[in-house]
Amino acid sequence: MRVSVHSAEDGTFDQFWDKFVSRYVKEVKKVTKILDVAKSQSVWSLYYKFPPPVSPRLFTELQTFYYVNESPRTGQYSFEPNAQQSRLTHTGPSIIVSLPVDLSGPEQKHLADLEEQGDVKGRYVSVERILEMDDGKVEWRMATASTPGGSIPKFLTEHSMPKSVAADVPQFLEYLQK
Repeated sequence: MRVSVHSAEDGTFDQFWDKFVSRYVKEVKKVTKILDVAKSQSVWSLYYKFPPPVSPRLFTELQTFYYVNESPRTGQYSFEPNAQQSRLTHTGPSIIVSLPVDLSGPEQKHLADLEEQGDVKGRYVSVERILEMDDGKVEWRMATASTPGGSIPKFLTEHSMPKSVAADVPQFLEYLQK
């Protein structure tokens, strides 16, 4: 898991969220929406191209997001007593969950046809949380696991994962400033 905290100079919560839902990873060369499942759920196909000798990879995922529109998005619960009706409110955080999807079954053929063809299929899962802190800073937490598929040994991917996840932060901040 990775946790990073960002000042207002890096970006506000709204700026983070606005860019966060789009893809910022430089290795992603093509993103295709396969299916809208619900208002906050979609299936996406992500085509990654890496430097040789690694062949391109395809990750198909269900992306679910929960966005809190009311500021501050501090993740706090508050109790508002009222003579008519008491109310418990929650002010955040906003979350994106990505889960791998397998479209290889015959009943999903029409969806699988929308994916890039002929590439190695990998699997990716992540939970990312963006929290607006009381002092205006933004906290970004990410937990992830990935299997790239193909013939890359598992120990290599497990060894490189922490470095790769940490590299997301400066890459995202650069993307945010564009």
